Amino acid sequence: MRAPASNGGETTWEIETLSVSGISRWGITEELLPVGSRVRVSGWPSRRGLNNYLRAQRSVEPFWALSRPPVDIPLLCAEMAHMSGKGAEAWIKQQVLAACRYALAPLARLLLRNGVTWAEFADLSKEVFVEVARNDYGVYGRPTNNSRVAIITGLSRREVTRVRDVLVGAAAAPEPSSSRASQVLSGWHVDPDFLDQNGRPAVLSLTGPERSIEALLKRYAGDLPHGAFLKELQRLGLIEPAGASSFRVLARDYLRSPADPDIVRQLGIALHDHADTLVHNVDSRRSEPARFEGMATTPRLAARHARAFRDYAAARGQAFLEEIDAWLVRHESKAGEVDDDNEGVRMGMGVYLIENLTRRGRKK
Repeated sequence: MRAPASNGGETTWEIETLSVSGISRWGITEELLPVGSRVRVSGWPSRRGLNNYLRAQRSVEPFWALSRPPVDIPLLCAEMAHMSGKGAEAWIKQQVLAACRYALAPLARLLLRNGVTWAEFADLSKEVFVEVARNDYGVYGRPTNNSRVAIITGLSRREVTRVRDVLVGAAAAPEPSSSRASQVLSGWHVDPDFLDQNGRPAVLSLTGPERSIEALLKRYAGDLPHGAFLKELQRLGLIEPAGASSFRVLARDYLRSPADPDIVRQLGIALHDHADTLVHNVDSRRSEPARFEGMATTPRLAARHARAFRDYAAARGQAFLEEIDAWLVRHESKAGEVDDDNEGVRMGMGVYLIENLTRRGRKK
C-alpha cells in the first residue's frame, strides 16, 4: 500500500490481516475496494522491529479522533473517495449488521441469564420493528399503513396486522426517568426549598406547606401514596427520624440491588438513551446538530491499576453527575409553566465504566 511520507514523498506499507474470505465477511469485497481506492488502516505495528509493517485488526469502535497514534487502535476502516450506488449501500448495511451483532452480545447474556428464549426475543423484535416503522415512516403525522410497514420490515401483511393488534393493547413503556426514590433524594439535596442556611439538606418536618416531607413528596414523588413511600425510604436506609415528627436524609442516591426489578427497568432506559444518541448522530438526514457523545479508553491498562481506575472513575463520575443534576434542577420548568405551547424536553447526561479483559478467550 502506498502512503504519504513525512518528507512529502511516498512510502510503501505492508498490511497483514485475515484471508480474503475472512474480510469478505466484514463486507469488504473486490468490488468495494478496486485498485486505486483511498483507504485508512490502523492496527498493531510489528513487534519484530519491521519498518512500515502493520497487522490490521477489525473493530466496531471508531476511535480515530483519539489523541494517541492510530496504531494503538485495533481498527480497520475504509474511507471511499467516490463510493456510491448499491456497493455503498451493501457496505453500510454490513457495517450496521456488524455493529448490531456486537451491541447485542451483552443483551443476549442478560436474556439468557433470565430465562428468555430466542422465540420470545424474536417476537419482541417483531413488535419493535413494526412499532418503529409505523411511528417513524408515516405521512403527515399519521401511522404508516400495514402495506408499507410490511415492505419496510420484510414481514407479511398478516403478521404486521397481528403484531399491530398486540401493540394496541401493549403496556406502556417504562417511565423515562430515574426512580422516584432517586428523584426525591436528589430534590432534597439540590432544591433550595429543602436546603438549610448552609446549603445542606435540611431536617424536614413531616407535614407543612413548605420545607416538609409532605411538600417534598408532593413535588418529586408524583401520585405515589406518600405514607407508603416514606416507609419504603426508611426501610431502604435512605432517611431516618430526627425527632418525633421530622426526618433527615442519609443518601444522595438510591443504589439498587442487582436483584431489584427497578434496576432492570433502568438498564433498558440507559441502553435506549445511549443508542438513541448514537443513532441520531449517524443519521445523515437529521436537521438538528449532533449530540455530545464520547469516550476515553485504552486497551493496555495494567491490570494492577484496574481497581484504582474504578475508584477514580466512580468518584469523578458521581461528582460530575451531581453537578449536572444541580444545573438541571435550577433550570427546570415550574409547575404550570409546561403546556401545549411551551413543552418541556427531557435532557441529561449518562456516565458508565468500560471494562473488558482483552486477552484471548477472557474478554467479558
